[in-house]
Amino acid sequence: MLSSVVAATVAGCSSDESAVCISNDVGDVCAVESSGAITFSASGLAPGSEVQVLGPEEQSFILQIDGGGTYAPPAGSVGFLYAFANTDLTFIVTATDRRGELLEGDIVIST
Repeated sequence: MLSSVVAATVAGCSSDESAVCISNDVGDVCAVESSGAITFSASGLAPGSEVQVLGPEEQSFILQIDGGGTYAPPAGSVGFLYAFANTDLTFIVTATDRRGELLEGDIVIST
């Protein structure tokens, strides 16, 4: 049975100090903005699970978690592209950590 964990949004929680993450004591999902694109990464999640991300204007996508419980953008990936400066972009994230607990929250990136 999945239990729900509302995660804290933390800046600089990954190896990249500019990352904005939702996390609990087991896993995290992070986003980093760079040059007009936002890329996501994750760790400590259930191997083989999916991270569901609902972005601005109802755009959604799924990140497939590998057998080690992580996700890293593929080499050469441009990530989520945006066209507006000086705005806040909100991504609603739902994931399952490696204990099977629901990790969910909002990641807000200011451009």
